[in-house]
This record gives sequence, C-alpha cells and structure tokens, in this order.
Amino acid sequence: MKAIRTLLHDAPEAETAEEDIRSAAQSLLLAEDRAQVLTIPADPVLTSLIRSAQARCFKALFKLGKEGT
Repeated sequence: MKAIRTLLHDAPEAETAEEDIRSAAQSLLLAEDRAQVLTIPADPVLTSLIRSAQARCFKALFKLGKEGT
C-alpha cells in the first residue's frame, strides 16, 4: 500500500484526467518493455495484463478526445 501512495504522491496535481491517462499509458509501455527484459521467456499472462491496461487507456483517451470536440 505504501508504494501506491508513493506513486500517487509523485503525480503532479495540475494534470487533467486526459494527461493522467496518457501518463499511465506511457508507464505501461515502459513496464511491458521492462517485464520482457526481466522475465525470459516473457510471461504471457503478465504481458497480456499490461497490454489490456494499455488498450483501456488508449480507448479512454479516444473517448475523451471525441467528447472534447
């Protein structure tokens, strides 16, 4: 639980929801790369979970973009 608080504490407070989602998507891309380096062979379940979270972030960004226009 402490790690979660640390991550949330490190996030800038002035970010919009869209910026938060974009940052999360970038973090997930980096996490996927790192997970593949650290788990040889790559863990298919972990990779699937990360990619699912990435897809949800990008879907949310797309929806936010449509609502903003």
